[in-house]
Amino acid sequence: MTFAPGLLLHDRYAIVEQIGVGGMSEVWLAVDQVLDRPVAVKALTATLDDEPDLFAATWREARATAKLTHPHITQVYDYGEQRLDDGTVVPYLVMELLDGRNLADRLTSGPLPWPEAVRTAAQVASGLAAAHRGAWCTATSSPAT
Repeated sequence: MTFAPGLLLHDRYAIVEQIGVGGMSEVWLAVDQVLDRPVAVKALTATLDDEPDLFAATWREARATAKLTHPHITQVYDYGEQRLDDGTVVPYLVMELLDGRNLADRLTSGPLPWPEAVRTAAQVASGLAAAHRGAWCTATSSPAT
């Protein structure tokens, strides 16, 4: 476990409880004490000392995703790094907190009916298309001269 309830990140985000775990990250429910709203904090399970290339990838993900506004893409609010008691540094993203079940949990009760599957696939495709358009625009644009 990377973080723990009660931890305060960047003098702002109070960690409440873990709400998800993946292959490379943990997701925590937190409260943004400045704006008084719940947020999700995605923290890498590997530290920057363990995986320096992961640091760059996480930072790029934060910058690229923060530029996107789309109904099927989770909004990124902030990026930070937390030094743990053992001295390691853990990067994290502060994101919009979404309500509901994830697709993996939903599929435990059986396959989606075809109209729901089509709707879900269309939403995913729409978000991916927006992300690719944003990545292409970011990669091909240059500063004004």
